[in-house]
Amino acid sequence: LKRFGGQRTRATAIISIAMMVLFGARLAGAICLLLAGEAFAAAGSVDVEYVDGGFEPVRLRSVRDALRPWLERLVIPLPGNSHFDVPGMGSIELRGGHCRSLDVGRVATADNTSGLVLGYNVALSGVGIQCHVDAFSNGSLAINVTLADSTVNATLAVHPYVSEAYPSLPMPFGHLNLTSCTADLAITDIGFSGESPLALLVGGFSKSALIGLMGGFINEPVCNGAKEMVQTRGSTALRIGLYIAEPLLEPVEALPVPAELVKPVVDWGTYPPVIVLRELVHERFSLWANKTLEILNVRYFNRTVMHTQNVTLELRHVQVEAAGASDRPGLSIRGEDVSLGLDADLPRLNVSGLLVLKVHVPNQPVLTEVIKLKIGLHNLSLATRVMVSEAKLDATDQAIQPGCLLQCTEGVTQDPRDAIAVTDMGVDLRNLLQIESYGELEGQVAHLANVIVQSVFDNYLPTVNRLINGQLGRARPMVDGLLWQKLQALPECSKADLLFGMDEAAINFLPVVSVIVLLLGAG
Repeated sequence: LKRFGGQRTRATAIISIAMMVLFGARLAGAICLLLAGEAFAAAGSVDVEYVDGGFEPVRLRSVRDALRPWLERLVIPLPGNSHFDVPGMGSIELRGGHCRSLDVGRVATADNTSGLVLGYNVALSGVGIQCHVDAFSNGSLAINVTLADSTVNATLAVHPYVSEAYPSLPMPFGHLNLTSCTADLAITDIGFSGESPLALLVGGFSKSALIGLMGGFINEPVCNGAKEMVQTRGSTALRIGLYIAEPLLEPVEALPVPAELVKPVVDWGTYPPVIVLRELVHERFSLWANKTLEILNVRYFNRTVMHTQNVTLELRHVQVEAAGASDRPGLSIRGEDVSLGLDADLPRLNVSGLLVLKVHVPNQPVLTEVIKLKIGLHNLSLATRVMVSEAKLDATDQAIQPGCLLQCTEGVTQDPRDAIAVTDMGVDLRNLLQIESYGELEGQVAHLANVIVQSVFDNYLPTVNRLINGQLGRARPMVDGLLWQKLQALPECSKADLLFGMDEAAINFLPVVSVIVLLLGAG
């Protein structure tokens, strides 16, 4: 069969995951409002080795609980421009400060979702931190406070947003409510200094008496501050997310077919090799019924999939596997006019990846985390326009080589890049997205992420699929750019053995169905 070869498919699903854990302390007379967040699932600075033939890393050259020491070294700035009144002591203006030596003993999560209103209960225990607060109360005031073995328990509700244009596709971008909050913050050390009369007043108390006095005032202001933060800044963040997501609900326009400068072009619907391959897949794919198929396994893969000022996400391993269907072919090849397409509808079609997340905080150590991600698909479809001169194709006996087939597109369209282009990409996720991590605290944060993702999938999966496919449709120009980078780097058409120069991933991929190499090209 004439087909492309030597191109491998890399279907990369990124799921960037970031979960905030809020807690704080706001002192009455010596109250510190602390709002600290953490959003990472996994462990350690990474150099990974694999079991032969397996996906699971057997060694991470790092400390397993990398998150705990990173939190301990992290310096957290405190917000300023906040006022509150202390009974009998007057008004205090918080002007800033910082906290350090953060410790979180345990993160426990429960799902309180009710219909489209997503709900989560997050309980932090064993919390300890040291804070320095710069304040003003009729003079400068410095407050140093240490908390240990404290607890915070909060329940968050995320309300839906329903678009007027797409009422059947609600999105979890309404408003946020902190529906309940309790805190038991245990002060172990506290001190005041400065020119403020308040510093002189509390200086007459013993430290134990002062701790007892402040302990009675601290818990309620913490929850009030957290509630204000969630309902103002949190809802603002959701509105920004809505602004980005809502346009993705709009259907993606089909690409127009460019005019043909050379006729006739190959009609893939009547091209004999494509017909033979389509029938072969339809009749023989059942041989893999209920058997696990390893479609793609690229180890030691290293590609940066996201890079910002503070976050870098690297993909180190990609694995795609499925089971052969027992009641249907599960894989179909489409050829129509100048379009070639692939539809995969296989049981247990999973895409797994090993991600390395690096968090860069100014003047702080870099946090490096390992995240194992698995995403479940119902089906995957892709269509590519391939406009090939029929006369040139018939004149070459090396169309199996990409470089030879590429020559057959020359002069067919006014813009050479119009001859080969991705016209459609689509996925249909099923209710599966799992995050695994390495380390005790990391695992608890990963569980929090899994609870949130699962509730979103349970209640908003049609919307999630529509948003993903909307983004895929808008990504076609970028995919075409990557595809043509690969095509332009191809060697010239020759009679050299096709398999020479192909890597392990491409060779492993070919036995499943060779036409996938043609259709998906450069991932």
